[in-house]
Amino acid sequence: AEGRQTYTRWDAPPCGLLKCAADDLYSHQREMAGAALSRRRCIWAADPGTGKTLAAQTVMEEVGGRWMWVGPKSSLVNIKREFVKFGFLGAVTLMGFEELANKTPSPTDYTGLIVDEAHKCKNPTAKRSKAVARFAEGVDRCVLMSGTPSPKTPLDWWSLAEIAAPGFLRENSR
Repeated sequence: AEGRQTYTRWDAPPCGLLKCAADDLYSHQREMAGAALSRRRCIWAADPGTGKTLAAQTVMEEVGGRWMWVGPKSSLVNIKREFVKFGFLGAVTLMGFEELANKTPSPTDYTGLIVDEAHKCKNPTAKRSKAVARFAEGVDRCVLMSGTPSPKTPLDWWSLAEIAAPGFLRENSR
């Protein structure tokens, strides 16, 4: 509608959101989780150690369904440890970038995608970036997370935005 502000700051989750772990999260984690719950597709660029993993676990538990968690293979052991530490109750498949590119699982089997260390997908022609983008297009929800987003050019951000929300930044797109 004309005059309506489409993009507003999100201050608090709508009633009912974050029912599982709201008391266990810091305010910045609640804000991240709430943004993902209300927007469905987003990019989290936050310093290492700020609790992105716990916020992502909260999103997966709140939404339910089966999720795909993609990241560097070397980080998946730590992610499993954090799931145990925080008592994660959701259904998730953990997969490295290369494995996703080689196995090509069907996104229709999943509710959403969490991409850890998403800055590794900033090159749109790289095999891992293409695999993540293809998977992201087929799921209802997508959260890209990075503790070291430091882009060298605006195109680095553009590539991540194209994965999270294809077409959102393109000229003349709706």
